[in-house]
Amino acid sequence: MTRFAIFTAQEGPELGNMCVASVRHHHPDAEIVHISDRYSPALEGVDAVWRRPWDRHLNEPIMGFRLRCLEELLDDEPTVLLDSDVLVHRNVDSVFALDFDVALTRRRKGKEHIPFNAGVMFSRCAAFFDELAKESMAFDHRDFMVIEHTLPRMVATGHWSILELPDSEWNCSEVSERGFPEEARIVHYKGLRKSCMPDHFNQGVWR
Repeated sequence: MTRFAIFTAQEGPELGNMCVASVRHHHPDAEIVHISDRYSPALEGVDAVWRRPWDRHLNEPIMGFRLRCLEELLDDEPTVLLDSDVLVHRNVDSVFALDFDVALTRRRKGKEHIPFNAGVMFSRCAAFFDELAKESMAFDHRDFMVIEHTLPRMVATGHWSILELPDSEWNCSEVSERGFPEEARIVHYKGLRKSCMPDHFNQGVWR
């Protein structure tokens, strides 16, 4: 059974609740867990909430906290790691029929220095994220792209079995009020695209 882990901290639960509903629709038997700090409200409809202490007013930036959660909480169970600003449009279990430690979505164009988007990742290897947290220390954790900066270093080592998936299908951010590519299984409303997510959710385009 596939597990889904959705991370939130600082932001409210509205987008995360939509994400959970879309996952549950296409994966009614999946385990859905919410990864967060001790005080953020739990998302609706999850099976468990994994919390870690975090004082956002001290010296640990949110991305450092996120990396620590992945390092401390993940095991080797097949898990889809999602940002909260994501809607799942189709069942994604077919990914785990393939052989890999971690599956990443590669951007099709631009941002060659950060070729992978960490908003959607597929894992069956907790050790990868232990090492990711350590390797990330070479970068500034105040940078929201610190995971994206670290992932190419991890892939380049050749120590891990990495499956690269096209973002157009598995982490699609080519989205506007008019819609998104037909092949998209997971749509990522990152950045300014977040304003489209409530309308698309209410319209049921993810069903």
